[in-house]
Amino acid sequence: CGLQDLNASLTSRLSHKVKLKVDYHYLMTDKQLNTLGKSLGHEIDAQVTANIMKDVTLTAGYSTMLGTVTMDYVKGGSHDQWQDWAWLQLNINPRLFSSKW
Repeated sequence: CGLQDLNASLTSRLSHKVKLKVDYHYLMTDKQLNTLGKSLGHEIDAQVTANIMKDVTLTAGYSTMLGTVTMDYVKGGSHDQWQDWAWLQLNINPRLFSSKW
């Protein structure tokens, strides 16, 4: 079965070097599954990105998934257990070659 993702995003500049982004997802199947319904749950993602110096950014993120009984049926597990995760990412994008034509 297919996945539908209704989502909304909010982005805000906290300063000239720091940006906050929050995403909300309402996940559901494209078809009714037995008597369980279509709703798989809600996911909330937050990330903060900081420009540390030229060509270097640091991003930290946190996400949580609030699943339903339908999610249990599709993926296993228990929607009663807290599902969350966090991550940290360092991006270094130096310009190695440059030319003017």
